[in-house]
Amino acid sequence: MNTERTAARRTKKSCEQCYHRKVRCHGRSPGCEPCQRLGFACTFAQDNSSVSLSATITTNQPRKLRGGNACLQCRKQKTRCSQGVPQCSNCAKKKWTCVYASPYEPEPLGIQEQSPPSSLIPDRIAMLSASDTSAHGRGHADVGLGAIETPGHSLLESPVIFGPDQFTSNLVQEFFKVLHPTPSFSFLHPRTTQERLVEGSLDEALVFAICGITISKQKMEPVARDRSLAWISKSEELVWQHLESPNMARLQALILCVAYHIDTGASHRAFMLAGLAARAATAMRLNHERHHLDLVSNEVRRRTLWSLKILELYFSIGLPEYELLPFENVYLQLPSREEHFQDSASSLHTEGGAYRLFVRLTSMRRDIMKLNRSITLCDEPFPLLLKLIRGLHNELNHLRCQMPAGSDSVMAGVTQFVETPWLARHLVMQLSWHQCRCDLYRLLLPGYPEAAPAVVLASLDAEATNDAVQMCTESSLSIIQTLSDVNSHCAHSPILEYDAAICGYHAGRLVLFLAHSQAKSSRLSKEYAISRAELCLAAIKRFFRYSAPVDPILKDLERLISACSSSPDDWTHLIFISPPNEEARDPVLSEVARAKQRLAIHSLLRQAEFEGGEPSSVVSPSSASIELPSTRHRNMYRVLSLEQDRSARLDSPLVYVPQPGTEEEQPDQHGNPSTSSSRPLLFPWCE
Repeated sequence: MNTERTAARRTKKSCEQCYHRKVRCHGRSPGCEPCQRLGFACTFAQDNSSVSLSATITTNQPRKLRGGNACLQCRKQKTRCSQGVPQCSNCAKKKWTCVYASPYEPEPLGIQEQSPPSSLIPDRIAMLSASDTSAHGRGHADVGLGAIETPGHSLLESPVIFGPDQFTSNLVQEFFKVLHPTPSFSFLHPRTTQERLVEGSLDEALVFAICGITISKQKMEPVARDRSLAWISKSEELVWQHLESPNMARLQALILCVAYHIDTGASHRAFMLAGLAARAATAMRLNHERHHLDLVSNEVRRRTLWSLKILELYFSIGLPEYELLPFENVYLQLPSREEHFQDSASSLHTEGGAYRLFVRLTSMRRDIMKLNRSITLCDEPFPLLLKLIRGLHNELNHLRCQMPAGSDSVMAGVTQFVETPWLARHLVMQLSWHQCRCDLYRLLLPGYPEAAPAVVLASLDAEATNDAVQMCTESSLSIIQTLSDVNSHCAHSPILEYDAAICGYHAGRLVLFLAHSQAKSSRLSKEYAISRAELCLAAIKRFFRYSAPVDPILKDLERLISACSSSPDDWTHLIFISPPNEEARDPVLSEVARAKQRLAIHSLLRQAEFEGGEPSSVVSPSSASIELPSTRHRNMYRVLSLEQDRSARLDSPLVYVPQPGTEEEQPDQHGNPSTSSSRPLLFPWCE
C-alpha cells in the first residue's frame, strides 16, 4: 500500500502554467484550480484540445501578471522597499537617489518581453524633474535633449533607459548624426552598430559609453552631466571587469571614455586610460592589417586605431617618451572614403576623403614637431635645415592637391560644406594643413619662442627669412579667416575637433608676433593683427564654450590681446612672457630637458599636472646642467648621421604600409591613393 502511494507521488506532475509560475498545482483534469481562477489554458485540458494547441501552450511561458513595485536601489540591494513617495525609507536613510521604474505595460500576444539586463542599470541614476524637462530647449542649439525624446517616452517617464528601447536608440542615432562626423568619433559603423543594439547584442560597455558621450556633448543642465558621468563610469567598470580579455567593442568604449575625460577636463585620467587603450590595441594587433576580414570590419579596425592616435597627440606631440603606439609601428592603410565605409547615401560623396587626409596631416605634424624639438638642441650651424624644410614643404603641396577643394581659396573650400554633415572633417583638414606650414616655417622666425636657436638662424640669408614670414603670414591669416567664415555662416554650433581650437590659438599668437617683429615683411599693422586675433577668439569661444581643455587657450589668447591693446609700443615681453607655472612645473630639469620636453599651453599632459618624483631623490638644477654641451652634440650628430646616407632610410620602418619596389603611389582597393608615399620619413632619426 505504501509503495503505491509513493509511486503516485513520484508520478504527479504540475501543469506548464503552474510550473513556470512556481506555484502548487492540484493536478486535476480537465484543469487545475489556479489555471481556472486566473483564466489560463491548463495543459491538463489537452484531452479536450488539439495537439497543436497543447504544443503552443507548453512552449509559451505565461504572461506576467505582477510587477515589482520596489525602487531600483532596493531591487539592486534586494531589500524590502517601503514604496514611499517621493523617496522610500531606505533611500532616504542612506541618501540614495530613489527612482521607480515605469509601470509594466503588457505586450501584445506573440511578442516576448525584453527587459534590459540588471547590469545596465547604473549605480547613479538621476531623474529629471519637470522643470528640467521643460528646460531642454534652452541648451545647445542643435543637440538638445528634446530632439531625441519621443512621445510617451521621455527621460522623466523612463529612468531605466538602457536596453533595446526607443530612448537608447535615439541616443545612438544622435551620436551618429552629431559626433560621428568628427574624426575622433568616426570609428563606429552606423548600420552595424544600430542593428546590434536592436538585437540586444551590442556590448553593454559600448552602449554606456555612446550614451554618456552623447549626453555630455549636449551640455545641458547639471543633472544631465551627472547622468553622463554615471554612464561613463559604468562603462569603465565593465571594461575593468574584462581587463585581461580585450575586444573591439570594449576598446571602442574605452576610447569614448578617454574622449569624455578630455572634454570634461580630467586629463590625468584620460592619459592613463589612453595607455590602457593602447595596450589593448597592441594586444589585439590592431596596428596590422587583417586581409581575411570583410571590408567593413577591416575599416572599423583601422579607424579605431587612427582615432586613438588622434586623441593621443593631444597630450603631447613630438615627444617619443609619451607616445603610446608610435606611428613607425602602425602598418595600416589610411581610412577610406565615407562612401566606401557606409551604405549608399546622397550626402556621403561630399566627405571627399577629408578624414583620411586629416590623419595623414596629423602624422606630418608629429614629424614636424619632432624636427622642431631636435633642432632646438643644436648649438652649431645646421646647413641641412633648409633642405629638410623644402622636402616637407613639397609633401604639404602634394597633400594640398589631394584635398577636395584643391588649391583654391580656403574660404571657398570650407564654406561649401557648412550645410553638410562633414563640416567638422573639412574644417579640421584645412586648418591642420595650414598649421603644418606654420609649424614648419616658424623655425626660421628670429625671436619666436619655437624658432631654431640663434646660432642656426645666423647662417641663413634674408631671403629664407622673408619666405618664412610670408608663409606664416598667409597660413595664420587663412586659419583665422576660415574660423571666422564658419562662425558667420553657421546658424548652429557644430561639434568640432579639439585641434581646431589649437590651430586658432597658434594663428592668433603668430599674427600678433609678425605684426610686431616683422611688420614690414608681413605687411601687418598692429591694429589689424589685434582685430584678427579678436575674430579668432570669438570663433573659439563659440565653438568650444563648453570644452574644459580650451579654457587655458582662451585665457592666454585674451591675455595677449589685452596686453597688446594696452601697450601698443612694446609687445615682445607681453606676448612671449612665460606663464608663472612654466618653470615651476619642472624646477629641477636641466636646460636641455626643459627645451626638449616643452609643452604648449594646450597640451593635455601639461594640463594634467602630474606630480614628479620624491623631492629628496632629485638633483639640483645646477648639477643637472653640467652635461648640457655633450647632450646637444649627441643630438646634432644623430640628425646629421641619417642625412648622410639616404639609402639607409629605405630600410627604415614606415608609418604606414610600405610599398617596396616602386616609387609611385599605387591606388588601394577603393581607387584611393596609397597610404603614403613610397619615400621614407624625412627624419626617422627622431625615434
